[in-house]
Amino acid sequence: MSIEDHLPAILPALGVSGLFALTLYPPFMAWTTRASWKPFLLFFLLVFGVLAALHPLGFSGLGQPFFAAAVVALLCAPFLVRLQHHSGAAARDLPPERLDVLSQYDPLTGLPNRLLLTELLEHGIRGELRERRKLAVLYIDLDRFKVINDTLGHRIGDAVLAQASARIRDQVRGSDLLARLGADEFIVVMTGMEDPADANRVAQKVIEALSRVFRIEGQELFVGASIGISLYPDDGNDAVDLVKAANIAMCHAKQQNTNGFLRFTKGLDAGSVERFALENDLRHALQRGQFILYYQPQVSVPEGRILGAEALIRWQHPSLGLVEPARFIPLAEEIGLILPIGEWVLREAARQTREWARRNAGLEWVSVNVSGVQILRSNFSDTVYGAIVESRCNPAMLELEITESTAMHGTEHINEVFERIRSLGVRLSIDDLGAGYSSLSRLRRLPLDKLKIDQAFIRELPCNRQDAAIARAILALGRSMDLEVIAEGVENREQMEILAGMGCRIAQGYYFGVPMPAQEFEALLLQGKQGGTAATGPARTDHG
Repeated sequence: MSIEDHLPAILPALGVSGLFALTLYPPFMAWTTRASWKPFLLFFLLVFGVLAALHPLGFSGLGQPFFAAAVVALLCAPFLVRLQHHSGAAARDLPPERLDVLSQYDPLTGLPNRLLLTELLEHGIRGELRERRKLAVLYIDLDRFKVINDTLGHRIGDAVLAQASARIRDQVRGSDLLARLGADEFIVVMTGMEDPADANRVAQKVIEALSRVFRIEGQELFVGASIGISLYPDDGNDAVDLVKAANIAMCHAKQQNTNGFLRFTKGLDAGSVERFALENDLRHALQRGQFILYYQPQVSVPEGRILGAEALIRWQHPSLGLVEPARFIPLAEEIGLILPIGEWVLREAARQTREWARRNAGLEWVSVNVSGVQILRSNFSDTVYGAIVESRCNPAMLELEITESTAMHGTEHINEVFERIRSLGVRLSIDDLGAGYSSLSRLRRLPLDKLKIDQAFIRELPCNRQDAAIARAILALGRSMDLEVIAEGVENREQMEILAGMGCRIAQGYYFGVPMPAQEFEALLLQGKQGGTAATGPARTDHG
């Protein structure tokens, strides 16, 4: 019989010294480390046994509990030490080759990890130095992986990463090194290069491979990638410098356009220092109250009367002055600040809408741009509800503009968010229609109120007949679906007259008014109520 069979019978007979000796008895020590639950049972048995042994001694007052605590601590010390070393001993029992795999390879994709990459890259550099040839590092970052991972779960995300690594491997030579740095980042090291342009060709092939649809568990997903390229010895003499240079180039490629690649230059490095300073300032901008909202008129084309306004965020930077959203919103999305910033915009716009309604300013709605990250990564409908309750704003006066790419994402999560927002009485609009890839079957299932024609199709009117045809088609689509259509980016009278001839009822742009602070916009509203017309401003190309 084992010690487990005898323990219930002998434990009551053991005194303090017996229990202590029992913990040091080799078979008992081995038994306590074989199962995860047995050490905890032993601990309680020891405490019970010690207190039972001390009771007949007749200690009273404070002496007995302090003495008992001291004895328990003495008894448990060797036991807890053995327990602490148990997991380390288990790891040491693994075969050496298994430990090498765990420490040097990514368990999901089987690719070398950062540690092994550095070692192999340094080895490659020494080889190229002897042969006097070039070496290229491609830093690959998946463009929409975080959205997929956050909305569809880590199981789908892991499947995307596994497929992505296989697609990248198919585009590089067998002699090239492919490694995973972590998250959604991969590295390709190309050795033995005669022509630096080979790196560009491989980068383009990888981008095309990752742009194809991913089919996972019955879902079609689109990912894409941004790639930065650095060359040895032009951009660095060791592994750390080459990876850093490629990373800088990748970040700039992502800022310029998704699904693109960029070669590192010294100028990009200087830009990274500027970007770091901007990022640091942006992290404090909200708490320091540096954001403000400007409002741009949305006007009835036949009457010239202001119907609504689009709320546009600006950053009043202490040294850079008024910073346009195009400069800091992509950065805010990248570093995870878009959620608090977007919530502030929504609450401030709702508060201002309530204030204009209280003053009977004659405004029908205020529209707010919503980032796709807000919808995909947060309980956004609760945020909208909170803004309405806090401001006591009439929800029918609040309109949310969703980008076409977000609306076409096609997940159940987005459908549910849209339905909940509409149930609150808030309007929904698709922004920049025509700039992406709309599905009409998807579009007709969305609970929408309005479509916005992207300014790219207005800018070259009346010269560009194709743009005119697209604008006319979107207007016809809106009428057939009983949706309002607004044209943005109207800069001159000729454009306005062409749109009016197409039947466009609402327009927005610098011809009608520039984005302005709330106080100036309110003055414009009051001027319109008194019989004036919408103000016109100088033609420009940046529309908020």
